[in-house]
Amino acid sequence: MAAGPPIVLRCMKEHLNRPLQVDLRSALALKADRLVRCARTGHHQEAVQALLHKRKPGCSGR
Repeated sequence: MAAGPPIVLRCMKEHLNRPLQVDLRSALALKADRLVRCARTGHHQEAVQALLHKRKPGCSGR
């Protein structure tokens, strides 16, 4: 997992920790914002292409 895309990993970590500090509505709004941000990355696009072509994603770690 450490070799994965850092933006996505950072968002995942925040999703796990943030709900403990804010109300449900704020946590869901934050999750929606981060989901859109992660979906716009090249890592996401590469992951989708890899899935469609049934291969491992070529994640550069940046």
